[in-house]
Amino acid sequence: MTQWHAAYREHYAKLKREGVPFFPDVVFKDAVVVVLLFAALCTLAVVKGAPLEELADPTDAMYNPRPEWYFLFLFQALKFFPGYLEAVAAVVLPGVGIAALVLLPFLDRGPERHPLDRPVMLAGGLAVLAGIAWLTVVGARAPSTNPEAERNPLVAQGQRLYEELKCGNCHTIRGRGGLVGPELSTIASYRDAAWLKRHFSQPWKLVPGSEMPAYNLLPDEADALVALLQHLAGGGAYTPRAPVLFEASCATCHALHGKGGGGGPDLSEVGKYRELEWVRAYIADPKTRNPDATMPGFKGDLADSAIEDISRYVTSQRGMSGAAEGKRLYGRLGCAHCHAIRGNGGRVGPDLAAGAARREVDWLKRHFERPRAVVPGSRMPSFNLQPGQVEALADYLHSFGGSGAVSPQARELFDLHCVTCHNLDGSGGKAGPDLSGIGLRREVIWLTAYLGDPKYIYPTTVMPSFKGTLTAPQIEDIARFLSTQRKPSVRKSDGGQPD
Repeated sequence: MTQWHAAYREHYAKLKREGVPFFPDVVFKDAVVVVLLFAALCTLAVVKGAPLEELADPTDAMYNPRPEWYFLFLFQALKFFPGYLEAVAAVVLPGVGIAALVLLPFLDRGPERHPLDRPVMLAGGLAVLAGIAWLTVVGARAPSTNPEAERNPLVAQGQRLYEELKCGNCHTIRGRGGLVGPELSTIASYRDAAWLKRHFSQPWKLVPGSEMPAYNLLPDEADALVALLQHLAGGGAYTPRAPVLFEASCATCHALHGKGGGGGPDLSEVGKYRELEWVRAYIADPKTRNPDATMPGFKGDLADSAIEDISRYVTSQRGMSGAAEGKRLYGRLGCAHCHAIRGNGGRVGPDLAAGAARREVDWLKRHFERPRAVVPGSRMPSFNLQPGQVEALADYLHSFGGSGAVSPQARELFDLHCVTCHNLDGSGGKAGPDLSGIGLRREVIWLTAYLGDPKYIYPTTVMPSFKGTLTAPQIEDIARFLSTQRKPSVRKSDGGQPD
């Protein structure tokens, strides 16, 4: 035993013999430590504060959930376990650690108290602490799952007002809320800030017959609600020239809903995680946001008004559109209570698959906007749909087939790529199912997905994917053509997959 260790043991034995009273000596030391810790916490609370995140938004799919620093090690440890083993990291390992702490007095009953006299326990404890520290540091430095979005404080204030005023009882935002008033997700894409503010103060003057009450908002409150609506719509209304500007300046490198180049990121959902201010600055000079960006800046090549217009158009892109959005709206509005699609649904109104086959898209849009004006005596209510929603519903119903839904080249595409394996109207191959009546069972959305990636729907299928062989518009064209085939199949399906 070293000399210093012997001296320590002697000093410890002396103190043990003499004794130190618990009160006031030990109590005083504990009190001093508690006071110092309390003072440190008060200082941090005053100087640093406790910042709050934005109001919880259940429609935000780009939120980055991260725990407090003292749970970061567990958060990081989960990444080393596949999904089916998450319980091992989240429950089993922490449970073993807690059990070890509970059993520690029974596992180590030696009288030694100096750390150097307890090498096994000391090494084990230090290893655990080192592992926790390493996982905490790595977790703190780990990049976010979703891109970080810069937030406008007015948007957060507007969201709080939206909740306080119970706007969600009548209005819907991205599928959540009431159906009394119109959907608010895209209203700012065709209504400017001045119109919205006037509507908040006197709704019935701008929309005769409106049931919305006046809320007597203060100017800053109205500005906050407008900021929220503009944020939801991508920053505000864009002009009809915006899609043309995007096509001319951006579509060579960027895709939008399946159309465009692949040199840059697909922008179909960019509005979910980038705000107008960020997109505007990036389009003008990308290197201000990303020093490594290879995209050229448009400042000087385009007018500021054109950059603003493209920015608003781009940030309005939030993923779901067209027939897919129409299908969601169909379920959200409860259309199936009155209407059937291919026999599934209510009987109050006509079957919509058959009806859409006899109507042009323009007729469907007019009917959704003012049902009784198009069909006198109709019992269908007006849902106060926005222009984008009207188009989405029309696209969805028209996806079941109908005049103008198929290009003249669709049959040629089918004969070139499908007829070798599939029979149609009594002619063609027999390796795959007969498609003469496929339009009675499948809609365009399903057919497009299946043609693009058959194994995604039926993993055991032998049918090849046309993604890469055909363009997205060509795949959709074949799908629309197939949806018009409504004759009974001349033979049963082969190959093990449903028709």
